[in-house]
Amino acid sequence: MAEKLHEVISAVIKKAGTPLKVSQIAKIIQDQQLWFKPSNGESPKQEQVSARVNNYPHIFSRANGLVSLVAGITENRLLRITYNKNLWELPSGHPWSRKNQGKPDYAFENMFGFGGEEWLFNNRYNIDGYQYGYIRGLWEVMNIDFIDTCYLFSIHPESKDRLLIAILRNVALLDPDALSKKVEENFERYSPDMISELKEAGADYQRAKISDIRPIIRFKMEDATIFDGPIVANELKTGKKYNRFKPYKVEGDLETFLAALTIKKRTVFVPGKRKITLGGHTRTNEPRTKVIAGLHNEISDALERFLADEYSLKNKNISIETMTFGNNIADFVLQRPDKKLVLLEIKTSSNVRYNIREALGQLLDYSNWDSTVNIRDLVIVSPGKLTGELLDFFERIRKSLKFNLSYWQYEKENSAKNKFIKY
Repeated sequence: MAEKLHEVISAVIKKAGTPLKVSQIAKIIQDQQLWFKPSNGESPKQEQVSARVNNYPHIFSRANGLVSLVAGITENRLLRITYNKNLWELPSGHPWSRKNQGKPDYAFENMFGFGGEEWLFNNRYNIDGYQYGYIRGLWEVMNIDFIDTCYLFSIHPESKDRLLIAILRNVALLDPDALSKKVEENFERYSPDMISELKEAGADYQRAKISDIRPIIRFKMEDATIFDGPIVANELKTGKKYNRFKPYKVEGDLETFLAALTIKKRTVFVPGKRKITLGGHTRTNEPRTKVIAGLHNEISDALERFLADEYSLKNKNISIETMTFGNNIADFVLQRPDKKLVLLEIKTSSNVRYNIREALGQLLDYSNWDSTVNIRDLVIVSPGKLTGELLDFFERIRKSLKFNLSYWQYEKENSAKNKFIKY
């Protein structure tokens, strides 16, 4: 829907978290340039804000000179969005066939090789502090102007896991045929880029109707919680209730489940071994990805055997892709007898410096995520050999850290049980 004044007033009160005077509301709208009168481009006066509040008694109430929202009126939705490997900034491609086009049993992404949400978090669609985007399922609720909370999930194309991606709050619904001139011009400016990006992703760019995915929502990125790694939410598979691109109302058991799933949990050691590999190790049809996944699994298996005398699944002191740090899964975590943890991250590139940079970034992220977790040692595991300037480079890094940092080189051709050289 078009951006209406009562919608902006509601958002201002929600953001404040407390009832406000009409004068306060008008000042916030003016200072933050949240709304302008279509007739003259001016911010609303106090009188107009007051009149609009009076016109919507089912939304606003007045008491003691303060305006508040009518209790109990919230709009929360669970929405499926297309799966994406590029953080929903650029298209990443989907299997598709023109034979599927127009058939109701096929998802749009399998008709054309892309979904409308591929650019949802792309910064080029951030205008005056608002992110503009498209979510297919919201077409069914275009009779409302505002959604308090949107829970976004996707379905992994291979594992079929339900993955919670993000939470958007204070989402305004827009009429794509009544967008502001600035938003319309921005969308048109980047339309050729969208076509090029679809071509690069292998989608049906020739039949893609970009005009059909113009923005229908806007929100502020500071009101968005985008999870570092997707949260597995396979309870959504139950009864096949949440398979479609629909705006599922969040209430009852679904509301309870989502609230429990998204609450920040304390980091705890979780022994065990993950059966299904996700994230960076997902097997795809791309040959290079298969090679990387295969080498990662090979190193992981060798590392598990190498550690078995001291750390094993039987002893319950090893975690192989089961322990998370803020929704990010660590490759290996060892629990020492004194309960201090050792983190190991595997990288498979032949470029040693690249492996150090990538692994160290993750290890420092995990080790500093939760101050209650006692971590002593960080280990980079890689097939590359440390020599010369690379060894000097690594030593300088090691001396600069408060953690004990090690590098273990994986020797594939070594027939011994110990296939690792420690630095």
